[in-house]
Amino acid sequence: MFCYNISIKCHLGIVIVVRAHLVFDPNNFTFTEAAPLPSARNSAASAQVNGRWFVLGGRTVGGEPITDMLEYLPEKDTWQAHAALPKARAGHAAAVIDNAITVFGGEHSQGVDREVFSYDLTKQQWRKTFEWQTPRHGLGAVTLKGQIWLVGGATKVGLSETSREVNNAQVMIGKNL
Repeated sequence: MFCYNISIKCHLGIVIVVRAHLVFDPNNFTFTEAAPLPSARNSAASAQVNGRWFVLGGRTVGGEPITDMLEYLPEKDTWQAHAALPKARAGHAAAVIDNAITVFGGEHSQGVDREVFSYDLTKQQWRKTFEWQTPRHGLGAVTLKGQIWLVGGATKVGLSETSREVNNAQVMIGKNL
């Protein structure tokens, strides 16, 4: 099994956006260079579903949030485009449950995004799942024992204080995603 990583380099407070794509082999504890992303970005979300790896949105070199959703195909060492995110966003998080990638938070030119969307991999379509009362960006998401957990994040655009909250996404909306 491989884990995948996109490299983002920071030096002296300056973010350098790169297209580099490294594949980690946990058996040999080595990284190998793979096909670079089609375009450079930072603050993207990623998700792994049944051995498939996806990169969603992010911010361009110019600082603009983007909508693309890409899947890395290791057997061909190439990237494949999927249906774009319904809204451009960066600094968001993604987690997987029931063969769907759910995207939380993030920021764009109008502020921090409160709309949560899920992408059904079988139907290959997005749907709006719910709206957050207190949306965040720069957060983390993880699926644990069939539930999505959201950690941290800031409520204001840009560099701001990060929340210490941990939320169960299913509890926040009172139903399954």
